[in-house]
This record gives sequence, C-alpha cells and structure tokens, in this order.
Amino acid sequence: MILLVLASWIILPFLTRAQVGPVPTNVPVNIVDFQRNVFDLVNGQPNSPVQGLDHRVNATAQQWVIVRVGTDPVGNQLFNVFNPTSKAFLSYATAASGGNPLCNQLFGYSNEPTVWIISPGNTGWGIIEPNSSTIVTTWPRIGPSPSNLGFSTPLTVQNFLDVAEQLFTFPAWS
Repeated sequence: MILLVLASWIILPFLTRAQVGPVPTNVPVNIVDFQRNVFDLVNGQPNSPVQGLDHRVNATAQQWVIVRVGTDPVGNQLFNVFNPTSKAFLSYATAASGGNPLCNQLFGYSNEPTVWIISPGNTGWGIIEPNSSTIVTTWPRIGPSPSNLGFSTPLTVQNFLDVAEQLFTFPAWS
C-alpha cells in the first residue's frame, strides 16, 4: 500500500504534465514506443516474451486490447492488457511467482492477468506496475537491423526515469 501511494505522489505527477486523451479501451490497438516499434508477442503464442518489433500490417501478435478492471485505493484506474488472438495477458517474467518486476522482461501469460496503471505523459502513456511503482521501458535500437523481421528491442520493467523510453502510444490496430 505504501508503494502504491508513493506511485501516486511521485511518479504520476511527472507523467501527467500534459493530457494525451483517454485510454482507448475494449478496441484493438498497437502499443507503439518512441522508435515506432510495437509490442509483439513472440510467435503470437501465450507464455512467450513480448518484444518491441517493427510494425507488420495485420499481425495478430501485435494486436492488444486494454480493459479497465477497476480503481485502486487512491483513485488510479487499473487495466489489463491482452492479446485477443492468443488470450495472453501483458505481464512480466516473475509475475506468476509473485516476484519483484524490476528488470523483468515483459511476457504474455495466458493465466496471469497482471494489473497496470496507465498514466498520461507529455507524448504518450506510462504503463506502471502498481505494487512496485516500476514502469514498462523499451530499450533503444543499436546498430543495423539484425533480422529480416526488423529491429527487435527488449521491453522490461524498470524504475521510473521520466524518459521517452517509458512512454507509449495506442493507435488503432492495423
């Protein structure tokens, strides 16, 4: 509970400097980072890592739906994010064991509906794990594209830094 309150007093004011509109709920979206990579469920299969990857038109592994599931004790809206084709929920590697999410790779788990706070920032949305006050972070592209699929970048849960790597947009799925 103390961490949840800290998230509201410390992290959320940094993210709420500008409004980017309402969170698009119950509709298919791409989740896009500052490099234009999108969240991609590896091989489109549940219980797999989620990576940042170049956008591919109509790729179901890149389709996500955000669902509002409630409100926390201090008034933050809580969401699940899932891939409707695989039924995998956006989560992190140690979520099933109750571990600390810090430095964890994002995963799409079929049986682990992780709850997130999605908070507006200057140019996008922060995706915050409410129990630890950590935030989803993409990693910068380094060097030339290593595969024919394009750039793949890790998506991890890190401490809040107020940087572009921690803000995402939610355009309609395409």
